[in-house]
Amino acid sequence: MRRHPARRLHDALGRLLARIAVGLDRRGSVAVRDLPGGVRVLEGSWLVPPGAGAWTVGHTIVGRGPVRGRLLDHELVHVEQLDDDAWFGPRYLWESVRRGSYRRNRYEVAARERVARGDAARERVARGDAGPSLHSPT
Repeated sequence: MRRHPARRLHDALGRLLARIAVGLDRRGSVAVRDLPGGVRVLEGSWLVPPGAGAWTVGHTIVGRGPVRGRLLDHELVHVEQLDDDAWFGPRYLWESVRRGSYRRNRYEVAARERVARGDAARERVARGDAGPSLHSPT
């Protein structure tokens, strides 16, 4: 099955981000691990936006420190959101601009709510199942 070009672009950007993070790591502090479902996690990178513990680009999660537990669950929801909606990246950015803050971004709100409910995305991401659709307006 062919993937949508936008999803391939997201994944290519994630792989590029991973290469940059590892390439610029002069202290050897970036740890890389692969999860089921083709998700790559980088921990210990400075390439994380201010105020965030981690961020997700395609199937690559980059964390300032360890990406485990609730933080990992939260970021895996974003992987699911991308799997469900090829245009997740631009929609996510537009939401942040439109709402004036990434904290009020509906994708962030949905990820926080799902993690709070214990609706972990790990198993679905590993199987390749998309999560609940979020691309309809709220």
